[in-house]
Amino acid sequence: MRRNLWSRRLSFVTDASATEFNTNCNTKTGTGCQLPPKGPGHFYPFWTQAVVGGSCVWEFGNMHNGNTFGQDAQYGSVGPGTIGAFVGPVRPNPNC
Repeated sequence: MRRNLWSRRLSFVTDASATEFNTNCNTKTGTGCQLPPKGPGHFYPFWTQAVVGGSCVWEFGNMHNGNTFGQDAQYGSVGPGTIGAFVGPVRPNPNC
C-alpha cells in the first residue's frame, strides 16, 4: 500500500509479478499475470481496515473482519505504465 501522509487518497501496489517467472507473466502488458500467483499455496495477502479494540487499524494478511477493498482485487492489474507492478486505483483514504 502506498499512502501520501499529506493526502486523503491511497492505492494498493505490489510487485508480486516479479516472482512469476514460471507463469509467462508479461510485465509490460499484464498478459499472463495473476494475483494470487500460480503455484503452491495460491495465496497472496491483502490489506483490511477494521476496528479492533475500539481503534481503527490496518491489517495485512487476509483478515475478513472489516473493509477488504475487494481482497486481492485491491491491487488492480499489471499494464503499460505500471513498471511491472500490480497497481490498484487511487481511491479516497477511508475512515473506519
